[in-house]
Amino acid sequence: MSQKVLLVDTGFSSQPIYQSILDLGYDVHVVGGRPDDALARIAEQYWCLDYSDTDKLSELIKQENYQYIVPGCTDRSYTSCSVVGGDGASQGIEPPENDATINLKHCFRRLCKDLRISIPEVVTQFQHHVFPLIVKPVDGYSGNGISIVDRTEQMEEAIALATLASPTQRYVCEQYIKGQLFSHSAFLGQGRVVQDFIVQEDSTVSPFAVDLSFVIHDYPKKYLDHLRESVEKIAEYLGLQDGLVHTQFIQSGDQLYLIEMTRRCPGDLYSQLIELQTGFPYVENYVRPFLGMELNIAPLSSEPHFVIRHTVSASQGQVFTGLKFSDDFNLDRWVPLAVAGDWLDEGPRGRAGIVFIGCKDNDDLKSTYSKFSERKAYQML
Repeated sequence: MSQKVLLVDTGFSSQPIYQSILDLGYDVHVVGGRPDDALARIAEQYWCLDYSDTDKLSELIKQENYQYIVPGCTDRSYTSCSVVGGDGASQGIEPPENDATINLKHCFRRLCKDLRISIPEVVTQFQHHVFPLIVKPVDGYSGNGISIVDRTEQMEEAIALATLASPTQRYVCEQYIKGQLFSHSAFLGQGRVVQDFIVQEDSTVSPFAVDLSFVIHDYPKKYLDHLRESVEKIAEYLGLQDGLVHTQFIQSGDQLYLIEMTRRCPGDLYSQLIELQTGFPYVENYVRPFLGMELNIAPLSSEPHFVIRHTVSASQGQVFTGLKFSDDFNLDRWVPLAVAGDWLDEGPRGRAGIVFIGCKDNDDLKSTYSKFSERKAYQML
């Protein structure tokens, strides 16, 4: 009989995780509180349960005798797995104190400051600081509750907005850094980075929610070495387990500023961008540590592919009926999140789907990326 695994997430971005666990030969169940989610409908065994209720999640794990639990693509899924992990199915999952240190923005900034890792300066005395500043919830997601503040009079409203978007009603205020946003997705083995990727990330609708990205094959080694050193320093200090460490950072000139870090799989099918562009088994390597397996660090494709990932969303609320592309793009993959007739809120909430565009070479990628960045690649019908 196959060993039983509980995947704690039912969103569409966790579908590759579900499939990877199946491919490794396990009996996979999923849990989540929304029956309309993709995996709730796809999986053979679905448990309708709000996994933020860790008491009930723990009861389910004991009741069904799961040998392993695997977090999905949400911060809450990882945190819940961390909380219930003490019940014995916690391979590869950080304890709650590490989870809080990494995922809560104010704790992560304190950690980086202690380790002398560059981050935006945290600000507590607003009237004595040079603006602009940025205010954000310590535990928000998808850009919710974030404001850029240009003067002291705006602080009260910004704090109220951030607090409202925070499950714990806490916020952090820090120096606003102008620069390019990137992500560094790294796999740790025995405290060392054994494989990693740099992805450029941009926003076309909401300024704080990424919806456009591609893998950079030739990111300068001096910056990459700096990022690896920072991740390994954190891994040593916290005693991190093997597996994925995903970090967002801003590059401003020659300076890199770490923004946030997580140990869950990134959402919006980020994993598929890596796999399509490099051939690396990203999802399998995300899953393996949670199943007590060693990483499978396979070689990358000898010839780099050029792929763009874009989350198609509405620039304003509208009824969705389709898309009309402005050019003859090479659609490698289209993952629909809406059907004709659905009402789409303004992005990032109103998402029609995720598209992966294949490009001939780096020049073609840059040209195509510019069209998507300027929202000239398609018209939302």
